[in-house]
Amino acid sequence: MPGEKSESPAEVLRFRYSILMAVTLILGLTSTVITVLVSESGVRNFQKQKIESLALILNTQRIKSLRGTPEDISDPVYQDLKARLMRVRQVNPEIRFLYLMQATGKGIIFLIDSEDPNSDDYSAPGDVYDEASEVFQSAFGSNITGFELDRDRWGFWLSSFAPVVDFPGGEIIAVLGADIDAYSEYFYPIIRAALLPVTAFAFLLMVLWINRKYMLYQTEALEEKSSILHIISHEVRTPLTEIRWACESAMAESDFGQNPVIKNALTQVFKSSVQMIQRINNLEKASTISESKNISKQAVNIEELIKKSADQFKKVANLGGVELILDLSGGQIPGEVQGDPEALGLAMQNVLLNLIYYADANTSVTVSGRIDQEKNVLEIDFSGQGKPISVEEINMVFAGYHRGSKFSDHTEGTGIGLFMAKKIVVMHKGDIKVSVDGNKTIFRIRLPFQDR
Repeated sequence: MPGEKSESPAEVLRFRYSILMAVTLILGLTSTVITVLVSESGVRNFQKQKIESLALILNTQRIKSLRGTPEDISDPVYQDLKARLMRVRQVNPEIRFLYLMQATGKGIIFLIDSEDPNSDDYSAPGDVYDEASEVFQSAFGSNITGFELDRDRWGFWLSSFAPVVDFPGGEIIAVLGADIDAYSEYFYPIIRAALLPVTAFAFLLMVLWINRKYMLYQTEALEEKSSILHIISHEVRTPLTEIRWACESAMAESDFGQNPVIKNALTQVFKSSVQMIQRINNLEKASTISESKNISKQAVNIEELIKKSADQFKKVANLGGVELILDLSGGQIPGEVQGDPEALGLAMQNVLLNLIYYADANTSVTVSGRIDQEKNVLEIDFSGQGKPISVEEINMVFAGYHRGSKFSDHTEGTGIGLFMAKKIVVMHKGDIKVSVDGNKTIFRIRLPFQDR
């Protein structure tokens, strides 16, 4: 919108990196949560399968014969079942406690404990487990395997428990329980699994943050340089423009040309001021367009752009004895180009001014245009007559700060004009080439076009 303040490259960079880092953080958190849930589910499912398998292979009739009193200790059935539970524990070292319990009138009691009778943690048949949680107590009334994280006098555990069912009646005669250490067997595997996405995304965020700092430093430094260059350009362009206007006013006087020395001096000052203003424009534009995203996108009438450029340099051409011919009649350039009118205008001016300055006296510089219907491109030819560019140097004319032998008889220049012309054309998805036909030098610019 006109008058709307555009964001600086640094502000755009900050915004983009903020979005990128936020997305990375969200992805990291999401990946970590998913990893935690999958790992936690894996631990639970593993314990579930194990406790259910053990509950299914227990002989329910033998369990039913137990009385749940200290007298069971001498019962061969008790001894055999206890030995089986102890062997299961030996095969599964992650299981700290493995036990059978039963619900009775006096509470939940131990039937069998896999712990060695000499252990301080041993529970005898008939011992009441008065720390049973509501989750554990509910296992005696449902045919569903349960889990809980709970703390009791023996420690902090992930407990899994499965009902021992007497088929075919379906009566729950006991509950088989297994305790694994909550820290080493539950939390640690989950944390270990989560470390991979956490570490990976933390590293990625660190890289993005460092890169953001570096890119911001570079961008802000370039913005500062560009700002300084803009101020300097303005300060230099203003007196140069005044010099140009003063020369034009002097040359418009009727007695201009009566003194050859003054005429030559004014002409040279005028041409040099035009050339210097153009160089300043190139340097200033070079500091602002480093990528195609830095150019505006709007419909550009190339025919009008060429006419404006020709009008700007008509005086310079006349002073050098060069005729400017615009072969644009009859709708030769009927299309429009999407791009930056200021940048494209500068590119056309650079090519045109180059041909004018290095054209021989009493010759012409011609601009013509045509449409390549096959490739949907607009072709603009700029041709001038003068000392031709050598074959060795023809591919170097667009290199910055290169000046070939063709220009040795002229005022020293920077070579930035044609370099900028190519850069601008390429940024508009076009191309520019130079060719030589005898003493004629031809620059051809090709740009994608749109029909009006």
